[in-house]
Amino acid sequence: MLPASLRSLALAVLLLCMPALAAAQPEGDAARESGATVVAPGDAELIAEARRFMDGYAAALLRGDPAEIVAHYDRDGVYEVRPASKRFTAHDALLPRYRDRWSKPAFFEWRELSYEVLAPDKVLVVGLFALAGSRSQEPQVQSYVAVLHRQDGQLRVRLEAEAWQDG
Repeated sequence: MLPASLRSLALAVLLLCMPALAAAQPEGDAARESGATVVAPGDAELIAEARRFMDGYAAALLRGDPAEIVAHYDRDGVYEVRPASKRFTAHDALLPRYRDRWSKPAFFEWRELSYEVLAPDKVLVVGLFALAGSRSQEPQVQSYVAVLHRQDGQLRVRLEAEAWQDG
């Protein structure tokens, strides 16, 4: 069963997606069930941009440059959901956190990311990532949900949720 915080996030995302879900074609529903990315006519360009964004985000994490990582976030701040917690973090608080309390991972990769356009300037990203803090550590797989939205002509993370299994 999902942690309560992730269940709440899933409900919020579902409510955001209701208009898109109501208009979904039957083949879109089958694709969603298989975990595939659903691309409606006209959405392919935004999905491709979101894929490039997520690739760039992963590369920034692997380079370990705090300023480059923070550049991927909404300038007004980001909603962050973790097991049993939810907070809004202002953009100007992100750089000190990444600079002072975060370490570059030895390994990071996105897995099974699915993308769905919520609006002409918003994309839902759902999937997994694997992360190892040191070369000797086995990568831990975590669940991941993000809402990207266009700000100043660029996609940026507005909401980010991560969940992992204990043990």
